[in-house]
Amino acid sequence: MINNEDYILIVDDIGPARQTVINILKVIGYPNVVEAVNGREALEKIQSNQNIGLVISDWKMPVMSGIDLLTQVRNSDNGANLPFLLLTSKNDVEDVALASDLGVTGYLVKPLDIKTFKSKLESLTASSPASELKEIIEEKNRLCAEGKFKEAGRLLLEFMQKNPDFESRICFEMGLMLEQEHKWTEAQKMVERALKKNSVMARAWHLMARLQGYQKKWDLALKSIQEAIDISAQNIDYRIFQGQAYLAGKQFVQARASFTTALNLAPKDSELKELICNFYLE
Repeated sequence: MINNEDYILIVDDIGPARQTVINILKVIGYPNVVEAVNGREALEKIQSNQNIGLVISDWKMPVMSGIDLLTQVRNSDNGANLPFLLLTSKNDVEDVALASDLGVTGYLVKPLDIKTFKSKLESLTASSPASELKEIIEEKNRLCAEGKFKEAGRLLLEFMQKNPDFESRICFEMGLMLEQEHKWTEAQKMVERALKKNSVMARAWHLMARLQGYQKKWDLALKSIQEAIDISAQNIDYRIFQGQAYLAGKQFVQARASFTTALNLAPKDSELKELICNFYLE
C-alpha cells in the first residue's frame, strides 16, 4: 500500500529511462523519488531508507539484475511486503512466472504510458482489491495457524464472490488450506479449478504435484512438477521436488540429474546440499 508521501525507488542503469519514470510519477502526483543504477545500490538504499514505499526496477541491469534484487528484498527482514514492480519489455512466460513465484507485486511493460502507470499505482492503494486480497490471505494464514479452517475458507470464498477476477488465486489459497488439513482430494479439485483459470500458475502445479505425492501417485506428480518446471525452470524448489519424486519411484539416475540441477542453481547453499543428502539417507 502506498500514498503520495511515500518515497519511490527507481532502479535502472540507463539515466534517461529513470528520468522517464520520474517524470511520469511527478505528473500523476508522486514527487518523492530515490534513484539507483543497479540492484546492489538499490538494496543499500532500501536498507538505509525506511520511508521507501515502492520499488520500480528494470529487469536487466549490470551488477545485480531486477530479479536478483527482488529475491534479496523478499528475503530481507523488512522487504517481505514491500510493493515491487518490474519494468520489462519481456513476454517470456518463464521469466514472468519466476518473478511471480518470487513475490513480484506487478509489472509495467515498456514503452510506458501515463494511463497504465497511474492505474497500476492506484491498484497498490489501501482501497484496491489487490491490497484487500493481501490482507485476506494474511488473515487466512493466521486463522489456519490457529486451526480455524472453516473461518479461513469462508473469508476466502466471500472475497471471491465480490471479486471473481481473483478466482484462480483464491482457489490456489483454498488448495493450500486444504493441504494443511490433509484433505488431498478436495485440495486437488481446488487446484484444478485454479489451473483451469490460469494454466501458467507454476505454484499451483507444484501444489498439485505435492498432493499427488501424498497419495503416492508419483507418475502423476512427476507430470505436474514438470509443468511447473516448464514454466519456471530456475526454481530450486521445483527441481528438489522432482528429485524426490524420482527417488520415490526408484529412478535414481533421473533423481541425481534433478538434484544436480538444483545444486547448480545455488552452488554455495550448504543447507541445500545437506537436504539432498538427507533425502538419499531416507
